[in-house]
Amino acid sequence: MRNPTREVNWQRPASHGVGTYLSGMGVLLCLVAALLGMMSGPQPLKAQAVPLRGSLQISLALRVLEFDRGRSTQDREGIVVGVVFQQGYRASLLLEREVAAAIERLEEEGTPVRMISIPVDDTDLSAALLGDTSFDLIYVAPLRAHSIDRITDLSRSEDIITMTGVEEYVERGISVGITSRGARPEILVNLEAARHEGADFSSELLKLTRIVEGL
Repeated sequence: MRNPTREVNWQRPASHGVGTYLSGMGVLLCLVAALLGMMSGPQPLKAQAVPLRGSLQISLALRVLEFDRGRSTQDREGIVVGVVFQQGYRASLLLEREVAAAIERLEEEGTPVRMISIPVDDTDLSAALLGDTSFDLIYVAPLRAHSIDRITDLSRSEDIITMTGVEEYVERGISVGITSRGARPEILVNLEAARHEGADFSSELLKLTRIVEGL
């Protein structure tokens, strides 16, 4: 079985932090433009319950983090992403594998990021999210028969940003959605949920997003 935790083998340059890799509105705009081109390639299997591949979602999600004025990654050794997924649900498992592969590629390119897989059926979420690991982002894959409220209760208690590719989950309290409208990728933000998770997204980012109501 694959080791669910991927460690970063990365040394921080003397004068640069995580923001060197993931900053600037121009970078975000260029990434969106690149994703438009990538969307013309092979898309996810029909079994997936999200419109964009996990690799595209995680690339945008990491950029979105840089526009959160409520926290700083400058003094951190890297970004820690937790992926909550369901092993017995094929759509969920496929997304976890896609995100894992994308993060592994980012690591190889020198991006300071690592991933911890959290199989929701086999894991005590409280122990996973309230333990020694300091998560920067929790990605929530499609789930069956599991409460989103349970995840958001924990993320809000720890000020962890949540993200998903399922639009309905944003309406139910996940902070950020990476989805699509027609042929274009779209960033959704539930502002109230984001505030409960300690986020303060800049106006520059919000101009590019669709605001979603709900907790």
